[in-house]
Amino acid sequence: MRRWRYERTRVPYLRWKLCTGRLPYANAAMIYGAPGSGGWCDACDQLLEPTQLVMSIPWPSEKTFAHIHADCFMLWERERRGQH
Repeated sequence: MRRWRYERTRVPYLRWKLCTGRLPYANAAMIYGAPGSGGWCDACDQLLEPTQLVMSIPWPSEKTFAHIHADCFMLWERERRGQH
């Protein structure tokens, strides 16, 4: 139930970010994962805690990386592939 609520609130926001270019849309050839070190998730705008796994996705058009929670990464991957 908790996960369903999480997805219900995050997915529309994530779709909006994908459609408006606020998140990379292209498939990433290489993805990095590490504990959070502060900062904000580019997908959900929540804090990246040291106890959370954070994925860094290359964002060529911005010449940087998008940093997102592992759970947000799974939603990002599903949404950008159209598997919803």
